[in-house]
Amino acid sequence: MDRAVILFSGGLDSATCLWWAKRQRWELNTISYNYFRRTDREIRSAENLVKTAEVREHKTIDIPFLRDIEDILKFSSTPLPEGLESRSSAYIPARNLVFYGMAASWAETLGAAKIVGGHNRMDFDLFPDSTPKFFEVINEVLRVGTWSGKDGKLEIIRPLEKLDKAGILKLAIELRVPLELTWSCYRGRERACGTCDACIKRLRAFEEINMEDPLDYEQKI
Repeated sequence: MDRAVILFSGGLDSATCLWWAKRQRWELNTISYNYFRRTDREIRSAENLVKTAEVREHKTIDIPFLRDIEDILKFSSTPLPEGLESRSSAYIPARNLVFYGMAASWAETLGAAKIVGGHNRMDFDLFPDSTPKFFEVINEVLRVGTWSGKDGKLEIIRPLEKLDKAGILKLAIELRVPLELTWSCYRGRERACGTCDACIKRLRAFEEINMEDPLDYEQKI
């Protein structure tokens, strides 16, 4: 049985990746990152999902220094370099270099052959560290910089890379992902807000496939 490490947030994309890896009959290991102001509601969703999926081991890593641009502007006294503050407010500088570096270290100690990430084609314009080119380079770094990579036994794969949000939702339904346990909202309330960017994208995906989202929303745009 191959081992896999899945980057896992508790959202729709990462949950779909987890159930996709489960269908491959891989041994499942998940890793979550508690960056600055990650909500308890999201953490709780991740924990419920990994229990349901019967994950072998789940790690949660605290990385409080990682902040998105919105939080840097709100809570940091150091101004951003010129041009960076105009980028997507959800962008976390060099996030995936940090995330995949840690995941690769753990994967190598486990003897895992795959690191699974839930990046999709809707991310490419906003996040340069989610693009196919980025992962082509990172996989080359693994081949050069780790013994497992040199032996051809470690790589990052992105099963959702060619899908949009509606396509991911269709795959999630096919895989029988418990959608009611997933959480996409940026805000940490008990009900999803329905107005943040993540909620809007999720609701539009459900609307596109003519299905009702099982989550409860404060309002829907």
